[in-house]
Amino acid sequence: MYRSLSILFSFLLFAISVNAQNTCEYQLILNDSGGDGWQGSGVNFFIETMSTSATINGATDTINISVTDGDSISIEYISAGVDDGQNNVQLLDSDGQVLLDNSNLSSGVIFEGFVICPSCPAIVLNSVVNVDSFDNRILIDWEPSDSLGIYQIEYARCGFLNNPDSVGVVMSSISEATIPDLMENTCYEYQISLVCLSGSQSIASGPHRGNTIFSVDVGISGAFAPQFGDKCTFSSEDTLFVFLKNFGAVPQTFVPFDFTISSSLTNSGGMVSMPEDGLFTGILVKDSCVAFPFEETIDISEPGEYTITAFTSLEGDGDISNDTFTYVFSHSRLLPFFERFDDNQLPDRWNSDEDIPVIAGTITSELDPLNSRFTLTTDNYGRISATDSLEFDYSFTDLMDSSMPASLTLGDQLIVEATRDCGENYETLTVIDMNNFDASFPSLRQVNLSLEAYVDEIISFRFTALRGGSSFRTLLDDINVYECNNTTNPIIIDSLVINTSEESEENGSITVSPNGGVGPYTFDWSTGFTEIGDVSTLENIGRGMFSVTITDNIDASCFISETFNIGVVSTNYLADIADLKVYPNPVSETLNVDISLEESQALDIKIFNVMGQQMWSNSLDASQEHFIPISVNNFNQGIYFIQLSSELGQITEKFVVEQY
Repeated sequence: MYRSLSILFSFLLFAISVNAQNTCEYQLILNDSGGDGWQGSGVNFFIETMSTSATINGATDTINISVTDGDSISIEYISAGVDDGQNNVQLLDSDGQVLLDNSNLSSGVIFEGFVICPSCPAIVLNSVVNVDSFDNRILIDWEPSDSLGIYQIEYARCGFLNNPDSVGVVMSSISEATIPDLMENTCYEYQISLVCLSGSQSIASGPHRGNTIFSVDVGISGAFAPQFGDKCTFSSEDTLFVFLKNFGAVPQTFVPFDFTISSSLTNSGGMVSMPEDGLFTGILVKDSCVAFPFEETIDISEPGEYTITAFTSLEGDGDISNDTFTYVFSHSRLLPFFERFDDNQLPDRWNSDEDIPVIAGTITSELDPLNSRFTLTTDNYGRISATDSLEFDYSFTDLMDSSMPASLTLGDQLIVEATRDCGENYETLTVIDMNNFDASFPSLRQVNLSLEAYVDEIISFRFTALRGGSSFRTLLDDINVYECNNTTNPIIIDSLVINTSEESEENGSITVSPNGGVGPYTFDWSTGFTEIGDVSTLENIGRGMFSVTITDNIDASCFISETFNIGVVSTNYLADIADLKVYPNPVSETLNVDISLEESQALDIKIFNVMGQQMWSNSLDASQEHFIPISVNNFNQGIYFIQLSSELGQITEKFVVEQY
């Protein structure tokens, strides 16, 4: 907040003066770190014999004061005895120099002095702006001075402005300038002073900073499509649009770019085919951005998450950090789903017409004369199988006494619907009202609705509570489409086995990470060790056989068991390895696995993270020589294990991914 206060003081001189005294502007800044104002405290500031009072009601206020050279000035703080420790007073002269910066105030005079108005005033510090940056120059602008003269801009690389041998100088007769002959992608500092017509020079305003950019720098700044909500139906031949941007200074053309897409179901890559040469042949000038489609289509027809990565590969690109853009796209969720609302939050892309619909882990809405409707919609889920059903718990309770069931009247109801077209049309699955609500007990009761009519569809659900004549509370919980069996939703185990280092050692481990079913899972190991979670590791074990049984969180009849053999780390386990190299380590882009065997073997290769989750796998045909380059560009930074196995055994090596 800024306000101007002009307080003009002068001595009584001649009726007609031929010499005007030098005037300038000081700034009085009042601050409150608590942000609630000074609560009755204030300041009196005096110029000569005249005074004015000021206070603030918020966090800060700046008062501009017109003063005359030689005036006496003083500031007195008046305390109201409330939060003085949060208050601060600053006084700046016309050159922006701090004359006073006082906190922890108490009543009394906090400043006394005399006004000095420079004959050649400095540039206003906060008026300096970096207008634009190029690879070899920076354009700057500032508020012009009231005094006549020429501006001097001194500049150097950051940290070298105080070294005379490193400083360059530019002069400008107007309040803008170009700092020339700079290096690309470099930080520069500069300060601006005014050389007045009198020959005197103002103090320098600064230092200010600016950065040059790369000459050649093209990348992907984002994705235009596909995006959730753009449309309802996504196909096996959808189009990927990306934003291609020139971050550099030099216009660019013939820019190659490409994409990859992966999901839990498929992995595929695409290649741009704009003209036949696979290049963007338009012209991208500095800061320009164009949304451009890939000609090769992408298959995003199925539910789940798709990781889409688009990238440029322009030779000589100065900054590869912006070449690649990765985002996760999902138009619908994979089944099963089971929502208990234990975190008192709606899941992503679930919506309600009430701000806080989840109370104590249950969807809750109170319907009364002021609120006659409640709606809850889910995300899209699919694809539905013939045995799937929508299951949920519900109840209607008395508005005043939640331990009592509600007495429904005509029009009071809960409508449950499904939509195949993202809400354009809804089909009723059931209506619960006074005719079929059992009011003999208030607790939640379970409903199971067949979804056989929606086989192979992607659908979402809507729950609508309507008030007819009475007032009541609607409760919803444990909403799910879930079935655990070995056909539609089996539990699958990813595992990482680390053998012992020697025959007598007990430093082996087994890490299992289940997929499918609903977690958190119960892990029962043959050693007697039991835990609940999403991943389980059995540590400090020696040679032998170990088994684990993993049980689903919802359905105890849904479980899987598996047995593992812990051996001793030995190259003999792979039929006499002649040579094994895993490099570079650490790795940031491509991990190379080079293995030579004494006899021909087929190999399975898997990479696991420290949680035991499988990140990559491949199977190799029988050979004595294997060389496998593995891209880790999409791996997070951290520790990983690569496991090579054959019919005769396995070996595990550790490596580290470092992303710069």
